[in-house]
Amino acid sequence: MSNDDPHLTLDTILRRIEKGAETALDVAREALGEGPDAKEKVSIVLANRKLQPEDPRPPLRAESPPRAHVFNDVAGFVAYLEKFGTRGTVILADVAAQRIGAVLNETAGDGRELLSLAPVLHPLFAPWAAAIDDAIEIGTFALFLTKHRSAIVHGREIALLFSQVRIAKHITIHKGHGLKALNGVICQTEVQGAKSDVPVELPESITLHVPIYAGTEAQDIEVDLTLLDSDESVAVALTSANLQEAATRTFEAMLAAIRDCLGKSDDPPALGLGRLGYGDWKYLK
Repeated sequence: MSNDDPHLTLDTILRRIEKGAETALDVAREALGEGPDAKEKVSIVLANRKLQPEDPRPPLRAESPPRAHVFNDVAGFVAYLEKFGTRGTVILADVAAQRIGAVLNETAGDGRELLSLAPVLHPLFAPWAAAIDDAIEIGTFALFLTKHRSAIVHGREIALLFSQVRIAKHITIHKGHGLKALNGVICQTEVQGAKSDVPVELPESITLHVPIYAGTEAQDIEVDLTLLDSDESVAVALTSANLQEAATRTFEAMLAAIRDCLGKSDDPPALGLGRLGYGDWKYLK
């Protein structure tokens, strides 16, 4: 619509709105002559112009997702809780799952945000954690001891002891009882046609002195060795009775460190051994 339209009327301009345009109406009064008989001239000026388009509105963003951070060290876990924790923070250590969980605000009514501390196995203990509760062929086990002897108390002597078994031509296991009974392995070797039977007393257990997780203190872990004989080969089964106890002590030490740092406030968070869990309410209707 423009001012040159022959059908343009005042009613059209005032009642009809053109998209993207602006219409202005200006009324001007002009006196003609002087005195009581003077007349007045009224002029109406119409103006029409195109409007500049508005800037597009920014898209609506979704709200920020809930926090679900995973920490690998106690120091970072505690530092985060010191900065963002609330009076309703709850911390529970699940020894079986090897994780410590925290809810930032247990009393939150519009959703709870969860954090977790998942410690990483120490490089010295990681290969042993994979080997425990497994059976390894005795020659392979001798090489394993040689590679990881730094984690063993008297590791060099034990690695050399099993190396004698590894180079033997024939291996015989003796399982006796009593003071004079033979309990160990007989290694039969043949050099230039001569045979010799060398008894090798293998230990029933070895002691590891390693940290279980990175950033924790080293401790003793006893690993029991059981020889398994078959028609084809001899294997060594590794078990540890006090590994779970050592892991529990480590988690208790982690909780103690967290309690020492966060317990200084007037309203410290709730800490303990356990696992975070939430159910669903049952409604009758």
